[in-house]
Amino acid sequence: MDKKIVIALINESIKIQIANIVDNDLEKVLNGTHEVKIRIEKKKRKVNIKEIISIQNIEEISNTLKIVNTREEGIKYLNENLNNKLAAEKVARYLHVSYLKQDKKEYIINKITEATIGARLRSIAIKGEK
Repeated sequence: MDKKIVIALINESIKIQIANIVDNDLEKVLNGTHEVKIRIEKKKRKVNIKEIISIQNIEEISNTLKIVNTREEGIKYLNENLNNKLAAEKVARYLHVSYLKQDKKEYIINKITEATIGARLRSIAIKGEK
């Protein structure tokens, strides 16, 4: 790590932040009621959901779930094809499976599996088929 490069980047960032300070905030500092602090924060990265998984992939996943015979196969298939939580959420929305925003990827995959494969297997068991 080159310290001079990092310091130059920090200086540029500080200059930009100072230029964006509004007069009201400058008055608060001048009055002594507020102080200026410098802190390092992680950048928030916007994720484009369209890039995560396409509608064609979702339809393919949906069609595959219709022919999978066991919950375990379904979970394995979904884990292989859904790389992250956002992809799992998008598939769940497409299949009208409810989930909470704080649910983990694995839990969403389990809900998708139960709503598709589990429902079909329960229906077969109730009808007494197979």
